Amino acid sequence: MQNKKKRPKKDSLAEAVNVIATSFEEFVASKRKSQEKPSGVEIHDVVSMVPGLTTDEVSKAVRKLMNGDVEEFNLLKALPDEKKKEWISFLINS
Repeated sequence: MQNKKKRPKKDSLAEAVNVIATSFEEFVASKRKSQEKPSGVEIHDVVSMVPGLTTDEVSKAVRKLMNGDVEEFNLLKALPDEKKKEWISFLINS
């Protein structure tokens, strides 16, 4: 019987899983950071800049966006100015 010291084998699968897990954790962390809820002040600042809204519509839109999905606010910011009032009306009435 030979008395050779066995070297631990590299486990390629374990290494690949570790790389994937690390990458996934970084992805989730970046998504969480980008999905942080905007403040009420930020929402109000954006909504109040939309021309043609009444004070009541601004208040309703701010309340709806503060309690809603972050993506609804992100969409509002990304829309061209001429579509923003229509989007806010949709949010208020839905």
